[in-house]
Amino acid sequence: MNKFYCSFALVGGAALLGAPAAQAQLAGAITGLIIGGVSKSQNQFRGPGMVYRKGDFQQANGVWQRGRFYYDWQNLYIADPQNKDKKAPPQRCAIDSLRGFAFGTDTFCIVRRFTVPKTGEYVRSSFARKMYRAGGIQVNEYVDYRTGLRDAKPYTLLCRPDTTVVVPTNPQDVRRVTAYMVQDYPALSAQVLQMKEFTPEDLPRVLGAYDRWKAFNARPK
Repeated sequence: MNKFYCSFALVGGAALLGAPAAQAQLAGAITGLIIGGVSKSQNQFRGPGMVYRKGDFQQANGVWQRGRFYYDWQNLYIADPQNKDKKAPPQRCAIDSLRGFAFGTDTFCIVRRFTVPKTGEYVRSSFARKMYRAGGIQVNEYVDYRTGLRDAKPYTLLCRPDTTVVVPTNPQDVRRVTAYMVQDYPALSAQVLQMKEFTPEDLPRVLGAYDRWKAFNARPK
C-alpha cells in the first residue's frame, strides 16, 4: 500500500511581509522570545551550518526583527548585537515563537505535522523554504538534516492550511499524490492519473492549471 505521508493540522508560515525593525532594537524587543542560551550539552546540531548570516525574522506576534543568525531544524541562533565578542554564544529562539525568517530572496516558513518517508521520523514542526504558491497550495522545500550536511536530503512539501503532504520520489506515487491534491477539480485529477509519465517537474504545470481553474470559478457569477 502506498503511503502519501499526509497529515491534517494547521500549517504555519504566513506570507512574510512588512518592514523589519532596526537591529539596534533587537535585544529589548525579543523579551519573552528567547528561551535559553546555547549549551554544548544540547542534542546534535541538525542544520545547514553554524555560520551567521544577515536576515530578518518574524515573531509569532507578527513583529519583524533584523539580525545575524543561523538555524537548525527547530531553532534560530541569534547573535547578540550588544556583544562585540564574535565568540560570544548566541541566543536561542524556539520555533514556536516564530512565523518564519528570510535571507535575501530565500524565505522560510514553518511547516507542521508530517512524516519523513526515508526515516519514518514524525516532525511536529520545522522550517522549510518557500518555493511557489498556486491554487491555494504552498509548495515548500524541507531539508532533513539527520547527521550533517553530507546526509542532508531535500523533500518537497505540498501545504494547505489543514494538510501537509510529502511528495514521494517514486514517479507513480508523485502522480497519485498530485491527483489527490487537486481532486476537487475532477477532470484535472483524472488527467494526472492517466499520464504515463509524471515527474516532480510536471508539478508546477499541473498546479498552475489548478490555480487558473480555481480563479475562474471564484469569479462573480
